[in-house]
Amino acid sequence: RSCKTVLAKVNGKYYIGTEEKPAPFEAFCIQEQLGGGWMVIQYRSNGALDFNRNWTEYRNGFGEVDGEHWIGLEKIYQFTKKLKCELLVEMKDFNGSYKYARYNAFAIGSEAEGYYLKTLGTYNGTAGDSLRNHFGFKFSTADRDNDASATNCAQDFKGGWWFKKCYSTYLNGLYRRSSEKTENMIEWYAFNNVWRGLSFTRMLVRSLD
Repeated sequence: RSCKTVLAKVNGKYYIGTEEKPAPFEAFCIQEQLGGGWMVIQYRSNGALDFNRNWTEYRNGFGEVDGEHWIGLEKIYQFTKKLKCELLVEMKDFNGSYKYARYNAFAIGSEAEGYYLKTLGTYNGTAGDSLRNHFGFKFSTADRDNDASATNCAQDFKGGWWFKKCYSTYLNGLYRRSSEKTENMIEWYAFNNVWRGLSFTRMLVRSLD
């Protein structure tokens, strides 16, 4: 079952999953906006939660689903393996400007494959296509360096992501208002074509089946 098949049309926590894997897990569903049926997989809004976590934590997920959280790579993998999915990334800067990026297909690989960004469909939206640069790259954490950089991006920037060398977007950085590239923060470069921290991000997936 997915947020799309949840009968209730109210935003909230629901149990999601399939008969096999993953075992049903709690997720926050957006049912009242954006046409409904969206499952939140990442949410940042106030900096209350530390996203500088190890591989196991990024695999299993952390935080509370009705607040800041990362739902977990294994859940994302199993969900996008079973169902054809689209991805929506919403973001705001500290001036309150809202933009989004939407991809008509999205899936990641298994843990054995490094949870690499396996499928990233056609982009449309207002934020620019910063995620494209990460397509095909494995997920990295400080204790599991899978990036293409000579340094450890996850260690340098204090969080997990599909780092390349290192990023065009990075939504798991430190929550801070800054326009200094050297300072690690939540970023989507194409938002304004400058390095500037974001105040809000939400990553959502929806089944197309």
